[in-house]
Amino acid sequence: MRRIVVVRGGALGDLILTLPALAALRRAFPQAHITLIGSAPGRLLTLGRGYADAFWPLDADWLGGLFDPAGRQPPALDPRPDLAIVWLRTPEPAIRYFTALGVEHLLAADPLPPEDSPLHVADHLLATLAPLGLPAVDPVPQIPLTDQERVAATALWRRLGLSPEQTIAVHPGSGSRFKNWPAERFAVLVERLLAAGWNVVLVAGPADTAPLATLQAAGLGVPVLQDQPLLVLGAFLARCRAFIGHDSGVTHLAAAVGAPTLALFGPTAPWRWAPRGLAVRILWRAEPCAPCTPTLRAACPHRRCLTALTVEAVLADLQALLTTTAGPAEPSHQDRGLRRADPTA
Repeated sequence: MRRIVVVRGGALGDLILTLPALAALRRAFPQAHITLIGSAPGRLLTLGRGYADAFWPLDADWLGGLFDPAGRQPPALDPRPDLAIVWLRTPEPAIRYFTALGVEHLLAADPLPPEDSPLHVADHLLATLAPLGLPAVDPVPQIPLTDQERVAATALWRRLGLSPEQTIAVHPGSGSRFKNWPAERFAVLVERLLAAGWNVVLVAGPADTAPLATLQAAGLGVPVLQDQPLLVLGAFLARCRAFIGHDSGVTHLAAAVGAPTLALFGPTAPWRWAPRGLAVRILWRAEPCAPCTPTLRAACPHRRCLTALTVEAVLADLQALLTTTAGPAEPSHQDRGLRRADPTA
């Protein structure tokens, strides 16, 4: 294979969990020119990091035919790829396009495993490549950081005046408010961490306005890193003593750069979406209704899967994480098991 095109939808976390599959392609075809067509974070995660040689944004006007049921075709790719891989929930328009283009090898699959499958998303994506006969690779994402990103992160640390070894990063939001632990509990958690002598840094993005406002209103006086460049944030998190977050892209980022990571799960399936990295713990309450669909979680009157997670349970899991890790390091590519919260904690 000399030229490979990969089409992958999804947000930050989806793309991070795709990195092992891209690594498998690179290992099998080291001389191939690999183009990724994906959402914006894909450019930052893959170019210059060994995963892809070119990137096209999925929302580019000229690529609209990849999603057009009416069959409107994008311009022909020149030169034509030898292999096209389509990981889209609705792949038929893209299949028609690459077939009409005369691509010799075409592989299309749903990027998510079936609902009744126990497979993790990263393992599922690797499994879809089985027809290519690729060698086995580690299913843990790796995000190599550049010197420039590390220098920028060091400047952030100097600006904050904090010691990374004594700092815990907390991300109180996610891409969906229905996956968030109550912000009031995060405020109590931060207060407890400060009382125990830890530094705390809050991490926030554009979607985190509401939980961030709640924490700031608590008057805790902790610094906030908001809307940082993605991989500068990654380099910053890589030096933290630990990271606490939800099922979110930032949590996947923290785990993939080697930060000891505690992920609080609620309505989503940890066996499918758990971040992978050097040291990852999942705190999840196995409610009868969890996991659930996006429609059900939006209408949920109690959010018990999240409210059942107490501050004490989070602190206990954090202590276990700190005890079993010496501190941030490069990923050792082992996936830790799941832990279900003690409902009595």
